[in-house]
Order: sequence, then C-alpha cells, then structure tokens
Amino acid sequence: MKNLFKLALASIVLSFSLIACENAEDGLVLPLMTAKIDGVEWKAALPAAASTKTPDTTTVITGAPSITSLDKQIALTFFGNQVGTYKLSAGTLKAECALVYKKTASATEDGNDYYVAGIAEVIVSKYDSEKKLVSGTFSATLFLNGNPLSDNQIKVTEGTFTNVKLIINN
Repeated sequence: MKNLFKLALASIVLSFSLIACENAEDGLVLPLMTAKIDGVEWKAALPAAASTKTPDTTTVITGAPSITSLDKQIALTFFGNQVGTYKLSAGTLKAECALVYKKTASATEDGNDYYVAGIAEVIVSKYDSEKKLVSGTFSATLFLNGNPLSDNQIKVTEGTFTNVKLIINN
C-alpha cells in the first residue's frame, strides 16, 4: 500500500505540470474528484491518476483538498484499465478495487487516522488511453486500519472522478 501512495504522489506532481501545459483540441480539460465523507462534502484540489502493469494493470486515482497538504487524502485503486464495475466485499474472492482515506498527511497504516475500505465499488465510465483521461464513480465503507471489527468507520458516498489525467506506465 505504501508503494501505491508513492506512485500516487508522483502522479499528482507530474499531472499538475501536464495539466498546466495541456493544449488539447477540445480546450483545457479540468479534472474533478468529489465525494461525501460521512455526509460532508469533499473535493480534491488536483486529482491525478496513474496506471501501471505490476504484472496486471493497476490504476490509482488520488486526491486531497489542498495541493500543499495531503490531509484528507483519498487513494482509489482499481485493478484494470477499462470501463466496468470493480468491487471489494467480504464475499468477493478477489479484490477488484481498494480505497484508502488518510485523515492527516502523517497517517500511518497502524495509526488512528488511516482508514481502509472493507466494502467498495468503483464504476469506471470512461477510460480513454488515447486522451489519457479516466472518469467514473465510487463509494466505500472504510474501517480504521482496515479492521472490519472496528466500531470506528467512515462512509464515502457519491464519489465521482471526471476527466482525471491518466499517466500510463508500462
């Protein structure tokens, strides 16, 4: 999971420079990532996405409300590179997606501010490898440190990511 955060952070920095310089025929395409976290509106300042083969394709979309702080960061992962529905639940034999929420930038995997999805769904409605954009929706129930027995949980609802710049690493 730490490697996914490093990949995601590198993607944010690179995406910022790519978005600022983009000269698309359709004009500047601004990325958007929003959700409700326990009913409270959340919006990423500059969402970014990276796709890599490790050995299967993994796509990570990250966002935080500020580009100067990684507080309240969401790292959304789905294991694929195409339009479709990706799920995670206790009844799934294979995890198709994952979601991590870090309340603070200093949150660690065993700390009090690190939440991991036990139930999640990501619906990818657009995966354009030519224009390098990805869009879709997501929702999840996250547990403190990924422990489903924990009473401390967070609900992420009404999540969307739209025209998020995709960096493809083969």
